[in-house]
Amino acid sequence: MSDNIPRGPEDMPLRQYVKVHPLVIVLKDVKSGRRIREEHINYSDSEARKWLGKITHYATTNGYSVETFAEKDYIIEE
Repeated sequence: MSDNIPRGPEDMPLRQYVKVHPLVIVLKDVKSGRRIREEHINYSDSEARKWLGKITHYATTNGYSVETFAEKDYIIEE
């Protein structure tokens, strides 16, 4: 692992294999706070994790932010 990557409790090994980990991803315009896009993914799927990396790169290079929520905790903002 690269020396410039932060280390913390997230580095602990998982106690058990996680087959399904549903997340909600919200893309927002940084200046206006306006919601641009909302997607539901299964973070246990490697293609979904790749997509999250791509959307994060896209967002941070185009004036957007990415918010990530556990689906069970997600509350739609009015």
